[in-house]
Amino acid sequence: MRNLLLSIVLLPAVLLAVEPADTVTTEIRTTRPTAVVTQLNLPKRGRSVHKAILAPALLVRKTQALYWESGVGVDYTHDRLFGRRLHLNAGYLTSRLGSALGTNALKQDYFLLGADWHTPVADRLKWLAGIHTGFFSVDYEDEVFANLPASSALLSIETGLNYTAGPVDLQLVAGYNLIAGNGADVPGSLFPVYYQLMVKLPFELRK
Repeated sequence: MRNLLLSIVLLPAVLLAVEPADTVTTEIRTTRPTAVVTQLNLPKRGRSVHKAILAPALLVRKTQALYWESGVGVDYTHDRLFGRRLHLNAGYLTSRLGSALGTNALKQDYFLLGADWHTPVADRLKWLAGIHTGFFSVDYEDEVFANLPASSALLSIETGLNYTAGPVDLQLVAGYNLIAGNGADVPGSLFPVYYQLMVKLPFELRK
């Protein structure tokens, strides 16, 4: 009986003295590297570069059965203008630098704004069509003609070709004035049909 009681008293001490078994840890290794996303390996969003073309120009116009006129202009296009197919332009023409230079021909002036659509047809050749507006005035230089109309709005359509010859663009068009002279409310010297040469010197702008 004494031995039984002794065993009961000593049993907890024996159990505490026994070291617990080591915990077995299973490690699974993989050869696939873990991707770490940082600012260094993120693809950088590039800044797109858009090109604009600005072209100062010389203008020479011949009105059918009437005067020679000349002047200056500018042509502008951009990548965002339908891939540089749409061209915006402005110009000034006058007979003072043409048929009226040193003669008694009428001194008349054109102030022009327009837009042209260019369609490539060959390596350096483009077909174009456009519409133009602006203002026309004529100086009769004599009070006898004071009762005649001396100015008019302009509205014309054009078609022609643009050829790139080295650093220069040569643009030749035929045009038709939808508002033509009638002598009553539009100056009679504003004839309907004309032909125009535009010599452009384009250079590139980056934005």
